[in-house]
Amino acid sequence: MTEQFVGRGMVVDFAVHEPVEARGDDRRNHHAHVMLTLRRVTPDGLDRVKTREWNAREQLDSWRAAWQDHANRALERHGHKARIDHRTLAAQAEAARGQGDRAQAAALTRTPEIHVGPRQKAMKR
Repeated sequence: MTEQFVGRGMVVDFAVHEPVEARGDDRRNHHAHVMLTLRRVTPDGLDRVKTREWNAREQLDSWRAAWQDHANRALERHGHKARIDHRTLAAQAEAARGQGDRAQAAALTRTPEIHVGPRQKAMKR
């Protein structure tokens, strides 16, 4: 986070969530929330004007790629075979088709999962 956010003058707050199966959470749903300022931190406090380039789609893609690399190195270092891919399912499916992997392309041609919070899960139950 230092390189991607704090080093640019952002304030970062994050929360790592581990699923609780007893509450009905999907055991695979380990995730984190990263909250960032859009105002650069200066010696005098936060800038009065938001840093709009931090909100650009290209910047988000860059941060997601950096997270993918960081997470995959950690997974490898700890002996896990699983890897993450920051690209959309459509982009991953297209890449699989380009490599001639029809089975993988078919598996990736699906609707992304929608996050359902604990209240919605309780209502469904």
